[in-house]
This record gives sequence, C-alpha cells and structure tokens, in this order.
Amino acid sequence: MKVRRLFLGFAAYGFGDFILGGLGFFIVMPLLTHFVTPAEYGIVASLNAINLMLVSIMQFGIPSAVFRYYFLYEKGHSRNAFFGSMWLFSLFLSGLMLLIFQLFGRSTWDMLIRVAPFSVYAQYVISSAFFQISAIFCSVLLRAQERPRLFVLMSIAQALCYIVLIYYHVVVLKQGALGQVKSSFYSSLLFASISAIILISNLRFQPQLRHFRESLSFAAPIFLTYLIGFFVTRANVLILQYFVVGGIVGIFALGVQLSNIIYMISGAFEKAWQPFLYSLSPDRARIVLSQYLRFSVLIFIFLALVMGLFASEIIKVLATRNYSEAWSVVAITAIGTACVAISAVPAGAIYYAKQSGFIAWVTFAMAIINVGINLLLIPYLGMMGAVFTNMLVGIGTLIFNMWGMHKYLKIKVNYQHFLTTICFGVIILIIGSWGGIVWSNSIIFVSLTIKCLLLLCFCVLLWLFGIFPSKEDRWMWPYFMSIIRIGPYKIQNKVKNR
Repeated sequence: MKVRRLFLGFAAYGFGDFILGGLGFFIVMPLLTHFVTPAEYGIVASLNAINLMLVSIMQFGIPSAVFRYYFLYEKGHSRNAFFGSMWLFSLFLSGLMLLIFQLFGRSTWDMLIRVAPFSVYAQYVISSAFFQISAIFCSVLLRAQERPRLFVLMSIAQALCYIVLIYYHVVVLKQGALGQVKSSFYSSLLFASISAIILISNLRFQPQLRHFRESLSFAAPIFLTYLIGFFVTRANVLILQYFVVGGIVGIFALGVQLSNIIYMISGAFEKAWQPFLYSLSPDRARIVLSQYLRFSVLIFIFLALVMGLFASEIIKVLATRNYSEAWSVVAITAIGTACVAISAVPAGAIYYAKQSGFIAWVTFAMAIINVGINLLLIPYLGMMGAVFTNMLVGIGTLIFNMWGMHKYLKIKVNYQHFLTTICFGVIILIIGSWGGIVWSNSIIFVSLTIKCLLLLCFCVLLWLFGIFPSKEDRWMWPYFMSIIRIGPYKIQNKVKNR
C-alpha cells in the first residue's frame, strides 16, 4: 500500500512540476529564443546562475533540515510550531544576507558576470532570491502535509503568472534579458506573498527548540552542498563567458536547459519518495531503494536517449536557426544529466542514514573537478569543453554517491545490469549522434524513423540480456496502471486521503 502511495504521489507532484517546469520549456523558451538574441540568452543564463547561488546561500539548507526533522514531532501543534520557528529563523538569515549583498556585493558581482551591470540587474536578481525562500518553505510544507492539490494549483498559477510577465516584458516592451529578470522578480514577489499567507494560516509561531540544534547541524552540510553544487552545475556558464562570445554562451545554455528536462522528471520522483522513504524502517528502506535505483537507471537512461537522439528536432520546434548548434550540447550533456538524476537515489539513502556531510564532501570534490576541467578544456575546445565536463562530472557524482550508499546502508545492487544499461544507452546515443550528422540533410521522416528504430534497439537489447522486464519488475505494473487509469486530478485526492 505504501508503494502505491509513492506512485500516486509521484503522479500528483509530477503533474505539478510539469506545469511549472514544462510550461517554462514549451512556452517561455520559445518566447525568449524568438525575441532575444543568443548573446542576450547568455546573459539570462548567467543571471539565473547567480540567482541559484544566492538562493542556495539564503536558504542555508534549512528547508531540507525542516523536512527531515518535521516527522520526528508529534502531529499537530508541535510540528506546526517547529516549522514556524524555522521559517522565521530562515527569514531573518535571508533578510540579513539580502542587506549585505545589496550593500557590499558589487565587487563580487563584477567578478562573476562581465556582461550584466550591477546597477541595472542586481536589485532584481538579489531581491528575487530573497522572495523565493518563502515559496520554498511553502512547497516543503505542502509536501510534508501531503497536500498535492494545493501544490498543483500553486504550480499552475505561478507558471501562468510568469508566462504573462515574460510576454509583457520581453515581447510587448522588448526589454530582452532585463525583461526576463523583471518577470522573475515580480513573479517571486507575488508568490512569496501568497506563500506567506498559506504558511501563516497553517503554522504556529511559538518557540519549539527540540531538535533545533540537530536541524541546524543537519542543515549546515546541506548548505555547503547547495553552495558548492552551484560550482558543479552552473560554473561552466560563468567560466565560458571569459573565453567565448556571448552568443556561444546562449547556445550552450539552451542546450543544457533542454537536457535539464530530465531533472524536472527526477525532481517529481524525489518529491514523492522522500517522505515515503523517511517513514520506513531500515530493512524496508534497503529493499525499496534497491528496487527504485534499478527503475531509475532504466527510465533516466531512456530519457537521455530520447533527448539526445531527437535534440535537433526539438530545437527546430522551440527555437530559431540561431540556436541550431545546441543539439550537440543536448546529445552529450543528457548522459551526464541522467547520471545526476540517478544519483539522487543513493543520495536519498545517504540522507536517510543522516550522513549529509558525505554528500557535502562529494559535492565539494565534484566542484573542484568541474572548475578544474572547465578551465583546462574551455580555452582549447570552447563550448564543447564545457559540454564534456558536464558529462564527466555527472558520471563522477553517480560513482561517489553509489559508494556512499553501499557504505552507509549496505544496499544490494545488481551492478552487471546497472552498467550494462548505461553502456547500451551510451553506445546507442553515439551511433545516433554520429548518424544524425550523416542523415541530417535527408527527409525528416527518414531521420525520425531511424531514430525511433534506435530507441527500439535499446529496448530489445535490455530484453535480450534479461535486464527488463524481469520478475523484479512485476511489483511496478499495478501502480503504473493505476496512475494511467485514475489520472492526475483524482490522484491528488487519493494521496490526500491516504
């Protein structure tokens, strides 16, 4: 019954994430790529990277710590008081950081971004990061209380608001990169206000210090993980701007953003299985994590193949010819992105074991490797140096997290099936990418047919080698079929009632 609840939760939260992230891909991205140049798109990518860094600093890992320790309190008053106390403490910290960045952040800003003046963009980017903190806490509360209906409604409203603002500032007023930044700022301000209303109406603001010190101890490594993780995920954009023209940065950013659709799907899984996992006994958690890891490898490698093989067609639909070279970025980055998505499962196991410090050390190591390889390859290979670095860092993250999972929880993994699935995916993707250059000038129907056949070959290879489907996968099918039959809207009620 709990596994059924996991899949129902995934469908509900996945629907909300698709609304928020999917509309960004399929509506906002075409608006930006048709009304801003690749150089301006590079500015947008750099500013989004800075925003991510500021959010990582301002939240200090507290939302993740609250989510982990929330279930240790008794239901009702104690939980609400603990959550409210941590939210107010987080607002105080983030407000202090907002003031510091606004007053003393110019020199750091000028060092990180060469193409976006502090006086024009900084007030919007820094303030937007502050307003996002309350929205993050609201999302955590809705997940903890298992209220996916409100989560989905908030996602829909936020997505629609952002789209309207983008259309007004970028299309109507033609403000380019500045228009995108303003849209993000006003959207964050609006939903910070709505989130604050929801939080105030659901929480109690009485000091609840039990587990407070433990929560902050748990949050500190996560804060370092998020902050250092910025250098893993976004440092290539900032480094790239020092060695190539702005248009190349925009093309690279578009390719990475397309491959990140895998993150969007991975995030939906994570939102559903984290509360489910934390409620299990250690023995039961080992069994579920082993099964879920195998499932994740299959689904995310398949998604990487889809994104990599059909990258050129996707870009033709969503962007203009100015961005056509981004297909090579997607084809290679998708493998690294899939590895990072898979690594979320062993990372969850490590968090379950309350060893968040290990994740911080892994992220720190990957950050050093990422910055080092980028500085080594980008001066010689340009954009492709950053692309290959993305892939290598993704593979490295997966290897380290798998080692940590085995170290702390001793989870059994069929490494033969694990590695075989990844190798088959890489081989098919290499063939498809090489072949894509050969038949790029052929009839579109022929190209699509060949790529679909390559996907079919991947599935056939998994079947021939006994990787999928197998006896271990029989437990999945009833829950998948129930999701298909019920649909996202009714799933919300089912998850809420459970």
